[in-house]
Amino acid sequence: MVVVPPFSVEFFWDSSYFTCMFIQIFFYCWYGHNVTSKSQDIGRAVYMSNFYVSDLKTRKALIIFMERSKRPLILRCGFFTVSLATLTSILRSSYSYMAMLQQLYKE
Repeated sequence: MVVVPPFSVEFFWDSSYFTCMFIQIFFYCWYGHNVTSKSQDIGRAVYMSNFYVSDLKTRKALIIFMERSKRPLILRCGFFTVSLATLTSILRSSYSYMAMLQQLYKE
């Protein structure tokens, strides 16, 4: 996109490809972030319920469940955590690479 003339057919195809790739990565990171934030709310929801009025077996199971839910569920893709922070780091790196390539093509 840096070296093709603006408003050309190739520029249109490159920008549409870039938009599609960005939307795919955005959805993965958005839903990964939502899974992590919702998994943190599960333990609090169980604690706020009336678990103490249930029978002993259920109370023990819910206490174990609350202890296990202290660690949030984190989605990973390879060695990357899928979250909005990952999306911003991808965008920063992409912009840095694009700026570097633009400088190389100008010279």
